[in-house]
Amino acid sequence: MPTPPADALAIVDSRPLQEPGDACHFAYTDTSGRAGRGVLMRVDDHTLVAFDDHCPHWGVPLGEDPSRLFDPRDASVVCAMHGARFDPRSGLCHTGLCEGQHLTRFQIREGPTAGLVIVKRSGLF
Repeated sequence: MPTPPADALAIVDSRPLQEPGDACHFAYTDTSGRAGRGVLMRVDDHTLVAFDDHCPHWGVPLGEDPSRLFDPRDASVVCAMHGARFDPRSGLCHTGLCEGQHLTRFQIREGPTAGLVIVKRSGLF
């Protein structure tokens, strides 16, 4: 795997993410040098999203199995601990104990080769 650019969190292989809800964890280091974990998820045929793997309610991981984070019935990301539901595009919690709060979203862009994406801090949340 290529080394990420200095302003990037990670380079992630998106090729296995073919169907809506397909997701994978990726490791990154935050600006303080602490290890973090993110999730890269396919929302639809043309959309990938990336966010920090922590529910804003208690800061717990959204779930250990990234393939179970997406509920296709309403196209929501679901916290396994509390059942909070998030819009995958905005990260907004629309149902649950953290309603009105956001997942920390990351920017993604095409990587150095086909199928790889660069994950960067968004600065929005």
